[in-house]
Amino acid sequence: MAKLKFSNGGNLPNFKNVSHDKLIRAINSALRRTLKGARKDAANKTRERFTIANRAVTKTLKVKVWNLRGEMTSNGKNNPLEKFKLKPKRRLKKPPVSGVFSEPIRGQGHYWRKGFLSRAGKVLTRVGKSRYPIKGLVAHSAPEMLNFPPVSSFLIKKIEERLNINLAHELNAAVAGFF
Repeated sequence: MAKLKFSNGGNLPNFKNVSHDKLIRAINSALRRTLKGARKDAANKTRERFTIANRAVTKTLKVKVWNLRGEMTSNGKNNPLEKFKLKPKRRLKKPPVSGVFSEPIRGQGHYWRKGFLSRAGKVLTRVGKSRYPIKGLVAHSAPEMLNFPPVSSFLIKKIEERLNINLAHELNAAVAGFF
């Protein structure tokens, strides 16, 4: 639950001339703006810890606002290893003896000794001694990255800050007659 503090000293604008519907619309608009901004903040904060593109995180985040409630959810599968920092970046004629190096978490790289790159650019490994079957290597999913404690605590603080600013802005706009 977010605690609301108005930056104008706690003085609320005069709502006598504003209808109930306009107030609800203003609050929903403030929630929507807050959660859409928080989606961008989530992707940026995730990139500080993980080596993944912003788009891979933001496309899993869905924002819903209805009836004075807001919700931001993240659904997604494990990300394939090629979405993170990878060496070599493309398939070579003679693959390196050390295997494929990946760094899903910044500063914590790992060599996949039996890993190799396919022609399509996927990171694969063999399951056993024979040529087939092969399996794709995966790392963290977007919801796992967002549940990382520094990221989730940062998001809660940022949402509270943004909500205070956006709610004051939208309520003032409703009083001024923009809704």
